[in-house]
Amino acid sequence: MSVRDSKGWQRIRALIGTFFASQSIISVVRGASYLLAGNSLVFIFGLLQTGILAHYLGDSGYGRLGLILSAVGFVNLLLSLRIWEFTTRYLTESLAVSDFGKAWSTVGFSMFLSLTLGILAFFLVVFLAPSIATSLLEDRAYSELVVMYSVSLVAMSLAGPSNATLRVFAEFKTLATLDVIGAAVRLALITFVARWDSGLQGVIIAYTAGNLFGGSLRLIFMVRTVRSRLGRDLVKAFDISPLRSDKKDISRLLLHTSLLNWLKGMQSKLDDLVLGVLGNPALVGQYRLAKVLVRLLLKLSNPLYQALYPELVRLWSRALTLIEYRRSIREITILCALCFFPAAVLIFMVAPVGIAVIGGSEFVDSAPLSRIMVWGLAFNLSQLWLHPTAIAMDKPIYSNYVNLFSVILWGGLAFTLIPSMGVLGAAWAYTISIVARTLLMYQLVNRHMVSRWVTGALEKAR
Repeated sequence: MSVRDSKGWQRIRALIGTFFASQSIISVVRGASYLLAGNSLVFIFGLLQTGILAHYLGDSGYGRLGLILSAVGFVNLLLSLRIWEFTTRYLTESLAVSDFGKAWSTVGFSMFLSLTLGILAFFLVVFLAPSIATSLLEDRAYSELVVMYSVSLVAMSLAGPSNATLRVFAEFKTLATLDVIGAAVRLALITFVARWDSGLQGVIIAYTAGNLFGGSLRLIFMVRTVRSRLGRDLVKAFDISPLRSDKKDISRLLLHTSLLNWLKGMQSKLDDLVLGVLGNPALVGQYRLAKVLVRLLLKLSNPLYQALYPELVRLWSRALTLIEYRRSIREITILCALCFFPAAVLIFMVAPVGIAVIGGSEFVDSAPLSRIMVWGLAFNLSQLWLHPTAIAMDKPIYSNYVNLFSVILWGGLAFTLIPSMGVLGAAWAYTISIVARTLLMYQLVNRHMVSRWVTGALEKAR
């Protein structure tokens, strides 16, 4: 009997056929393909931009740039509520039942709240700028650059709900085009600044102008899309009465997602800041460049995540049995693993060459950091469905539990390992905490998933 006639081969063929016949997979892949093409160009532009900045500013200058961006971003996190998650969930649910009035209210409320918080974040950064410059950059003169970059917070605050709205309406081509245009404009501005030797101030101006341009463009296209799908009566966006019956659920969701945003930001922003306090700007520059290479996986995951989120909300609401839902989750996990683990292997292999090409000989110590961190992130991204499923099942608190645990674990590891191992300790702290976070989240979500159908079966039996 030949191999192709064996039962094992037949099972593999059946599994492959079932996998690619899945409507969930087809829907996700179709939406993600446009974003993946756009993100590939964005990543290439990003690598060119990083190479230009690393060579132009050097490790200390690049580290100072990272500290300014991280400090402003961290202050923004304090007032951010992850409003795009509210937008995704409630807009998806409203459109599913053709409640256009509630859909309009969702868009209007999310944009108003985002704009208000963006303005508050700007004034908070202005107030804290002298302290940030003195404590992190060791020179009060840098406060002007901190304030300058904070201007972009208003446009950045509107980008989240604008992107979420375009995703729900499956405007993936538009999103990909906007991403590419924004990255190209930013690269052009950075190239111009480096060419005319405008220093760190010119780089900050380029970042700020790029963010303002990109945020404004997304807002324009979002408004056009909403008016074409829900009608041209823009006044309905100012009527939030359709959301009043859900005000308790909305408040709880925004509370938990804001806590989640703060906890995730604690790790993503504080690693640079803690490394700057325990080390020096040069170490921050090496660590940031290592993360640039590792974040290739995030660039790959963004299209999948953006397409998955609305699909997972729909899957949870319409799944009839635990077996049916787990089958969909298994298919999504296989898709993620096939994408991220081969990419991790590639990054591991090319890290030394990639770091040398991007940053030059000053950043040679960044390659081992990339090789450590890439495996933790790959494992996390193979379970990309966990957080959207927690939101869909109305359990955002799970993500808060998990990320609080991760921040505490990361903090303990960072303050233990960095003094003895230097920047290598920061890479190990990142990897261990992200793997532990993923395992804990899986246990919580899986337990609730089972209890939903067990409870439902008991109620039917009664």
